[in-house]
Amino acid sequence: WQVNHYLPNLSLLPIGLLHGDADKICNVDQPRMTRLKLIDLKANLNYVEIPGAGHMSNLEAPERFNQALLRFLAALR
Repeated sequence: WQVNHYLPNLSLLPIGLLHGDADKICNVDQPRMTRLKLIDLKANLNYVEIPGAGHMSNLEAPERFNQALLRFLAALR
């Protein structure tokens, strides 16, 4: 995946990763593998996978995305 070579640098930052499992543009296997690599790097990661959501998960399921994102951001204080 195009971000993999940046993961060591990205792992130094809090990361919110959102993906729909029904995405027909970017297969969900890509962020799942990236998630595992970031876990190996001990990244501060919030991974949200939305069942049935496609490529625009934040628009298709905004309530779930917003709740997860806000909890993640609030915990960074």
